Amino acid sequence: MGLCPSATQGRGLRTAVTVERKIADVKALQDELDRLISQCRCGTVAECRIIETLSPLVPQESKRATR
Repeated sequence: MGLCPSATQGRGLRTAVTVERKIADVKALQDELDRLISQCRCGTVAECRIIETLSPLVPQESKRATR
């Protein structure tokens, strides 16, 4: 093993696995957004709940209040 105690190394490995999973999730989301964009009928953002939800322009509290 390396210079780290096994508990530290184990925690580091678990963290790496978690980060890899999150990256895979974000890549899957990106693929789905690309698919959505390719099928867009040129409507408004308000008609697309996924894009509306991910939009950083409007705080989450404001979005919930308008539903």
